[in-house]
Amino acid sequence: MGAGDADLALVFGYDAEPVGLGSLVWRPLLTEPVHLVLPPAGTVSSLDELAGADWIGGCERCRVHLVDCCREAGFEPALRHETDDYVVVQNLVARGLGVTALPESALTAYRHPEVRVLEEPALGHRVVGVAHRPGADQVPATAALLRELVTVVGGG
Repeated sequence: MGAGDADLALVFGYDAEPVGLGSLVWRPLLTEPVHLVLPPAGTVSSLDELAGADWIGGCERCRVHLVDCCREAGFEPALRHETDDYVVVQNLVARGLGVTALPESALTAYRHPEVRVLEEPALGHRVVGVAHRPGADQVPATAALLRELVTVVGGG
């Protein structure tokens, strides 16, 4: 994508606004928790109990967040699979091929009936918002879309 190819970008960061926005204007829309996603059987109840587990990582930003959280919990996660498709991730977990962390919106969009989802404060939260060039919000169509996003999703 070249400069000016998009008027708005839906972006996210963990526990803060995304890094690398440069001169773009950032407008947060929602903050959501990140949850542990586990196979149906088991007694695990927190992140620190998963030191020996196989892990499924998402996109690069999600993997970095996952690794940082695991390190904070005292272990290095063994990343055995990587995909940013949250449906595939949940299918892998349901088949016992690993555990993962997913934001609430991914679990709202699709929830595999054979996974267990646990709230885990140690995984923090994800902030989702819109980024745009300065002044792009003055274009009528862009301004209308921003207003609709704020109305539907939330945020300032």
